[in-house]
Amino acid sequence: MNTNSDKYDYELINQNENFIFERIQKNNYKMSLCINNNNIILPKILDLNIIKLIYSLNKDIYEDVSFNQINDNEIIVITLIKNFFEDLGIAQKYTHVNIEMIQRKEIPFNQIIFNAKTISNSIKPIIIPDDAELVNVREMIITCNIITEHQVNISCNIFFQEKTNILPFIEKLIGKFVYNIFKKLIMFLEKL
Repeated sequence: MNTNSDKYDYELINQNENFIFERIQKNNYKMSLCINNNNIILPKILDLNIIKLIYSLNKDIYEDVSFNQINDNEIIVITLIKNFFEDLGIAQKYTHVNIEMIQRKEIPFNQIIFNAKTISNSIKPIIIPDDAELVNVREMIITCNIITEHQVNISCNIFFQEKTNILPFIEKLIGKFVYNIFKKLIMFLEKL
């Protein structure tokens, strides 16, 4: 049971099938899941194109998406998220992130890491309406631990800006949001 003094300690927020979304501490969340597919070699598809695929599979969430690929290991992504809470007076949100892909060969796992950092000190991108607000995510680190050629364990650590105050019902919405995004990816990969 949470008290006022420990209300930002660890809490399991959402668990479905092989998906877990949890609060590690205030403004620090972790999503974990496992992808299995004996028909494809999963590490071969874990590059920046998987990022593009995730956005294309979630057109029901994003009103607009823009990609600027810097090189084979770096991309800038701008998204305008559909305003699901306009009736509640909540401003439409957008993201503007630089995603860098890093490959590591380590024991016990080979890893592919996607490090996404918010670009917050720039002029608002042209595709973004003036009244839209930048999502308060400071950084997101997606680590793909390659267990076998056909199994990858994914963990995604999400770090919100320190000033952000996330209410419990918003945490649950974030958990559902992240779950739905990755569930579509898993369903797509299972069909290959």
